Amino acid sequence: MSIPKEQLEPKVGIITALNVEYVAMKTLLKSGKRYIAKTGKRSQEYVLGDVISNQHGKHRVVLVLAGKGTNAAALRAQRMIQNFPNVHHIIMTGIAGGCPNPKKADEHVRLGDIVVSGEFGVIQYDFKVETSVGWEPRHLPRPPSPDLVDAVHLLDSGVLEKKYPWINSIKLGLKKRKWRRPPARTDNDMEHPKDEKRRPGIPRVFIAPIACANTLVKSPELRDKLRDLYKVKAVEMETSGIADAAWENNIDYLAVRGICDYCDPNKNDVWHQYASMAAAGYTVTLLASMPGDDDIDGFPDSTGDGDDTLSSDKVFNKIPEILSHANEIMRMTERYGPKDRQLMIEFIRNISAFLTHVKRLDRSTSSFIKESVVQIERNMNNLSDFLMKSHGSAATNISLGSYLSVLVVALEELRGKVAKKEPNGF
Repeated sequence: MSIPKEQLEPKVGIITALNVEYVAMKTLLKSGKRYIAKTGKRSQEYVLGDVISNQHGKHRVVLVLAGKGTNAAALRAQRMIQNFPNVHHIIMTGIAGGCPNPKKADEHVRLGDIVVSGEFGVIQYDFKVETSVGWEPRHLPRPPSPDLVDAVHLLDSGVLEKKYPWINSIKLGLKKRKWRRPPARTDNDMEHPKDEKRRPGIPRVFIAPIACANTLVKSPELRDKLRDLYKVKAVEMETSGIADAAWENNIDYLAVRGICDYCDPNKNDVWHQYASMAAAGYTVTLLASMPGDDDIDGFPDSTGDGDDTLSSDKVFNKIPEILSHANEIMRMTERYGPKDRQLMIEFIRNISAFLTHVKRLDRSTSSFIKESVVQIERNMNNLSDFLMKSHGSAATNISLGSYLSVLVVALEELRGKVAKKEPNGF
């Protein structure tokens, strides 16, 4: 039995354990849609969506809700790999307890911070030998994805240049869901050291091992022991299961965790929403920093040889969608300025792919819209050039709005011409 096309497209799998993590991640995926995959007698619901690369193309992503614990995570990862055979990265995204270290400011994790599994990956701390004098670690090494870890370190190098691209993704997600970062007074259970690397209200990102077991930790003594023994910065309950499934199937994994508590008796849900969105925002930013595939929004790669030319009705039926997208961006720009550059990049790529396929139509179809296509292409290129040079000032917002307005007019003109010739197309 052949595998459906939708199940061959994703190359990145994202797994979450809790509903709040799932909603946060789904909020930041572009063009997200529900998808049911069947394996034998069992059906599994997923979300298929995109992350647009800042370099080229996009990442097709499959998202699933796993439930709590390493066993559930391992089963979901294994089923995802079976259902989506081209997945070669699995990212566990969600919340975790932090391992603070008030005596060392540079290693002190706080609520809302982000911990990413580095070269040492995840440590299954309940894989051990208990003796009368303590425990002896026996966990198996499960190094994470070298490609993803390299991308993590490249993002981290930008911090030295005061670049924090994940902040925009986090803010966008919080705004869409109407969530907020909890006030500072909710993080006063301990004395925090002065940290020159911190910016008020901005999460720090730590690249460090993460401890994992089927145990919900509310013990600061155990937390500190794990911190000192394994140098971990976070404690959670899923990723070691994903690491085992990934290892067994010869694919890569990574864990991205937002810190929601300190693994102590004060554990509560106050920071769950923000920490979930912090992890989701970083995950999207990480993928966006890596080159993607060239298939954009249902159109094949624009560098193709022409054998994949689409019918005129399929191409022209994209116009209302593009117009809606353009108007949405214009409204956002007027109110907030060009804050979501990824959205702009997606929009420009979408139009570029659309124009490529318009040009591939036979001459009798395309000649009557040639003038409009040339105008759209000119305006799209102007918008792209302007976006690359813009810096977010008030004057920039006005100019960008003007570019978008002209582009919308050209798209409306094209729609009118197509509607006259193909009135049943809309």
